[in-house]
Amino acid sequence: MIKRRALLAGLGIGAGALAIGAFRFAPFGSPFGDAPQRVRRRDQGPAPEFAGVEAWLNTQPTTLAALRGDVVLLEFWAFACGNCIRTIPHLRALHEAYGPRGLRIVGVHTPEFPRERIRANVEAAMRRWRVTYPVALDPEARTWAAYGVRAWPTRVLIDQRGHVVMRFEGEGEDAAVERLIRSELARA
Repeated sequence: MIKRRALLAGLGIGAGALAIGAFRFAPFGSPFGDAPQRVRRRDQGPAPEFAGVEAWLNTQPTTLAALRGDVVLLEFWAFACGNCIRTIPHLRALHEAYGPRGLRIVGVHTPEFPRERIRANVEAAMRRWRVTYPVALDPEARTWAAYGVRAWPTRVLIDQRGHVVMRFEGEGEDAAVERLIRSELARA
């Protein structure tokens, strides 16, 4: 009886390991059927205007219409999101390197938790991570909804004409995002 249980347990562990391995090395994206994301230029039409912004940090209130002619990178984030925190150093580097050449980064802080709705908490997080680019506070997720965002962080690139040309959910792909930004800046 004990040998049978050990054999069944071993088979169960082995099957579980195979399943995890299959998911880990699946060449076609996640085990949930999502296709892998690629950072590529694809015109998705006019970018929606900011909606429901409660306050602007590091800048005066602005509109996408006022930013037309520049390349704009929107970063949908929340300060308690670990993935979002890991993107901030790259965003700072992009802001410093390409801001003088016409890139405008705008963080759109959309809270997930009640403490993220408090402006002072957002400001403290921005100081801690040295965020100097403009941030729009979107507490009711109206800009988030206008862009159809589903996850933190999500980066959206808008070209000089005001069209969305890239959407990327999650972290990573920094080099590919930077290449696309350089390409958009060169189109001017």
